[in-house]
Amino acid sequence: MSKTVKVKIPELVTITISGPTSTGKSIIMERINKLLRNEFNAEVVSPNLDQELSMNDYSKLDTWQINMVKDTIWFLQETNGEK
Repeated sequence: MSKTVKVKIPELVTITISGPTSTGKSIIMERINKLLRNEFNAEVVSPNLDQELSMNDYSKLDTWQINMVKDTIWFLQETNGEK
């Protein structure tokens, strides 16, 4: 007797944010997290962000934080993960 097991594996998208220290990467991660959760009810898994949010509050940004993100040039690229 054989049994059939069906497993649904959700699609996974990886978002990578990289750059030098003090360019606003953590703030951008927090905003992406908030957008995905609030607007799309998406599940977001990010140990890096969880750790960052436990140490910082990005709900109200100081002027220097706004300027840090504003003064960074952000290069956005879409890829399907193939090389």
